[in-house]
Amino acid sequence: LRLGATFVRSAMDWSGAEGSGTVGLSVAGSNAAGLAPLIERRRQHAVLLRLAARKCGIAFQLTNILRDLKEDAERGRVYLPREDLDRFGYTPDDLRASVRDERFLALMRFEIERTKQLYREGAELYQWLEPAGKPAFEAMIALYHGLLGEIERADGDVFHRRIPVSYTHLRAHET
Repeated sequence: LRLGATFVRSAMDWSGAEGSGTVGLSVAGSNAAGLAPLIERRRQHAVLLRLAARKCGIAFQLTNILRDLKEDAERGRVYLPREDLDRFGYTPDDLRASVRDERFLALMRFEIERTKQLYREGAELYQWLEPAGKPAFEAMIALYHGLLGEIERADGDVFHRRIPVSYTHLRAHET
């Protein structure tokens, strides 16, 4: 995934969400960029650092996208990759109508697994953080990954109730 394009008002065409498309995940980029001052200055690992930071940022943003599917669809915005919608035979109209059927469940399982993989791959960023930055990173992971876990426990049902950000995960992490 490359960051920086502008969101469109219909399903996003990520043209291969695994790396070849352009996605306007400006919040993801901001999250990743926000970590930059906390990262050790190790030029020989710069590519790995950027990749891990980008994966974390995208995982954070995909978590938000999944949580906000209903609200975004009501506003005429669909941020899921068009190819994913097509793959599961699910349409932006289905999303706007809050259709929760086998197609939607399969789509959500796919997106949740993709996001979990991005968290796993982005976790290597931790080793490159300055000691002072590690608690902030751990807190961000605990909050966002916890939110993804809540979406997964709700079997992807983001239509009937908004999945709240739970600070329980953060407090559990602190102990």
